[in-house]
Amino acid sequence: MKQGPYGQGDAIPDAQVIALRTDGAKSDASTDSDGRYDFQSLPPGKYDLSVAPIKSFQADESGIDLESGQCWDLTLSRSPHARLAGHVKRSDGSPAALVPILIANEDESGYATTESDASGYFQMESMSSGKYVVGINLPGAPAWKYGGCGGVCEIPRASLYYSNVRSSSDALVVNLATDEKRDDIDFTVPAE
Repeated sequence: MKQGPYGQGDAIPDAQVIALRTDGAKSDASTDSDGRYDFQSLPPGKYDLSVAPIKSFQADESGIDLESGQCWDLTLSRSPHARLAGHVKRSDGSPAALVPILIANEDESGYATTESDASGYFQMESMSSGKYVVGINLPGAPAWKYGGCGGVCEIPRASLYYSNVRSSSDALVVNLATDEKRDDIDFTVPAE
């Protein structure tokens, strides 16, 4: 069974790739200078493939169902696993549901939106490390408009930014590290 290059971008040499079959049988291989690896004659079965951690880097796992005489060319890479999350509450402390949430790159190169759930909780998963500005669209504010932007999209303007300021230039920038889980991006909707 021959496998593909290890990552997106630069190959990682001398990494240990582990094939663990569902019955506990284990095989391993090392990557060459091009990040390629090769398992010789693995018996058929279902395998979980992983890479032993290299410093702070850990590739995502992958699974295969290997049949007799079959070859696979599989690339193991790393997806972003950082998260931004928090709560939106009313001034009386009760949860604010269905509040639109904006998460934008500090340099305004991109953005994503979500909304708070019934308990006022929101989260954005699978984020890359970087600097972000987070905002909400307050109840009663005009709805954000999306659509045909011809390659240059305007980022919606929030009516309240983290940490409870009205201007994006005054917003607290969230510096998100690789794989960091931030669950403290909380908002309080002001009383009307």
